[in-house]
Amino acid sequence: ETRGRYHGHIMRLDLADFFQRIAYFMGAYHELHILTILDDAVRPGDEVLDGGAYIGLVTLHAAGVVGTSGLVHAVECSPRTIGRLRHHVAANNLAHVRVHELGLSDAPAEMARGLPGMDNHAAATLPPVPQRFGPHVEDLGSVRVLPGDQVVDPAGTRPLMIKLDVEGFEPRAIRGLERTIANRRPAIMTEINAEMLEAVGSSVLLFDAQMRALGYTPYAIDRGGFRLRHRLLLHPLGPDQLVSEADVLWLTKGSVVWERLKHLVMPPGLYWRHMFYAKANARAKGTKG
Repeated sequence: ETRGRYHGHIMRLDLADFFQRIAYFMGAYHELHILTILDDAVRPGDEVLDGGAYIGLVTLHAAGVVGTSGLVHAVECSPRTIGRLRHHVAANNLAHVRVHELGLSDAPAEMARGLPGMDNHAAATLPPVPQRFGPHVEDLGSVRVLPGDQVVDPAGTRPLMIKLDVEGFEPRAIRGLERTIANRRPAIMTEINAEMLEAVGSSVLLFDAQMRALGYTPYAIDRGGFRLRHRLLLHPLGPDQLVSEADVLWLTKGSVVWERLKHLVMPPGLYWRHMFYAKANARAKGTKG
């Protein structure tokens, strides 16, 4: 057991699992940019949907930010981690967190689930597993999937933040949330995983078009400064830039969260990471970048 360095909640971690080892030895290393967005975008009394909650690394922080007057939905499909997620919610007395053992999709169903790899329990997935994993895929049985519109209230009045890290199922999860999105205009954070998106018949470009059709613009999350504490900037992204991002924040202008974050939005074309990639690609092609 340890206490999270960033959110301060008690966690019981399995050091045989890759991301739980990182959480134990380094704190919230892979989630820092996501937790920082929660700090800036979410207020006490708000609502958060954590799709792909794993053991609760983001859920626990969200629970502290929204406070007991708020509400957090932690959705996780893996039997390998749902017990640990429930333990973390109970051990920290987080009565305002609701744990849902299911997957997010665009229609109710029972679906197979698998775990590719050997030491990453966060990778449980509903889509077909890429062939490169060969025999290293564990059959986790079937799980119920539901549209997110049946998990959160589409007519709710709380400001809403949605985080989706569902291993390529993001397009279908978004379709299952369209009533909530239309009525509540939430801020949405999604993983961008080109390999897993293609496994379900989508792509980065198709997902970008889907989100833009709903009125959303993607932003790169640039967290930096001295000891990574003193700066959060949001950089608008073109469709061709999405593939270089691990996680993206989608905002629609005029929404509650847009008003909270718009002072962090930078002009197009100034993000150092994309200038670096552009120059590297130009050098590879033998042209000036």
